[in-house]
Amino acid sequence: MTNVSIFNLNWIKGINRTLLWVLLIILTAILLIFPVQSISEYHQVQAPYIFTNLPLFGLLFFIWLFLILLLAITIIDGQKINWEHMALTIIFSLIFIGFWCFISPNGSSADDIYAMGHVRYLLDIGRIPVNHPLLAYFDFPGMFNLVAVYSQITNLSIYASRMLFLMFNTGLFFIFLYLLFSYSLRKKHLAFLGVILLILLGTIITSKMSVV
Repeated sequence: MTNVSIFNLNWIKGINRTLLWVLLIILTAILLIFPVQSISEYHQVQAPYIFTNLPLFGLLFFIWLFLILLLAITIIDGQKINWEHMALTIIFSLIFIGFWCFISPNGSSADDIYAMGHVRYLLDIGRIPVNHPLLAYFDFPGMFNLVAVYSQITNLSIYASRMLFLMFNTGLFFIFLYLLFSYSLRKKHLAFLGVILLILLGTIITSKMSVV
């Protein structure tokens, strides 16, 4: 009689692992474009009320989270930098942080609209105003210039360029953070876990890091 353990994860390799990655990417895309609605009603916890079908979103989210953990724990921890861990870190950050940028393409606050106005002004006049009496933030025009460049290169609107900028910044920030943890810790699994915990604990803080 053959004993089969449900905890045997040796099957997660080769074509099976590739299929899990494909499924994870598909679920990530579905979660990012999941239908939401803007509401003006007050709730102590606002987030659950924006989803048109919260149970379905919750089911997809937990399947997505299970796949990330399943792929993460079955990675062989032998490389100097594990590219699978890095990719999982990017995907995780895109949902936990980038999702809120994606569902608010016109900005999530008045500050966002004000900042995009700065970008529009740069594109209109074609130069950086120095010592402008009303636009003091132009003394530090780096972020506004980057969004303007995105808009010109991709031919996207300022709103779409802002979202691209924020999503790119999110992924890039956590790539560097993972690299820092990887070189600091001996176990790459601990580096991945450290970044994930930081994302979970610091979602509110990191959501305030955007300039545009």
